[in-house]
Amino acid sequence: MTSIKTHELNNIGILVTRPAHQAEPLCRLISQHGGNPIRFPVLEIIDIGDNPHFSNQIQRLNEFDIAIFISPNAAEKAITRIKSVSKWPNHIKIAAVGKSSAKALD
Repeated sequence: MTSIKTHELNNIGILVTRPAHQAEPLCRLISQHGGNPIRFPVLEIIDIGDNPHFSNQIQRLNEFDIAIFISPNAAEKAITRIKSVSKWPNHIKIAAVGKSSAKALD
């Protein structure tokens, strides 16, 4: 793999696979440095809604000891849904993978 040692991207195309609603900051940065962002979202982040499996897990929250969130999207969507129908049990420890996930839990 070749590393880019300058701050200019010389009009090279860069595939941006982030979800559409989260891609713009990266696309702007690529453009500012002379690159050509190619938007190609491979994920769509949606609300959990009334998913029966997740609703069942919310009802069982008191049985769990720890909740691990692996992405900011997972944290935001899950916490929003849980708080809309239940109170978060005080005994459950919370873990986050990465700084962005931890920040989403604040």
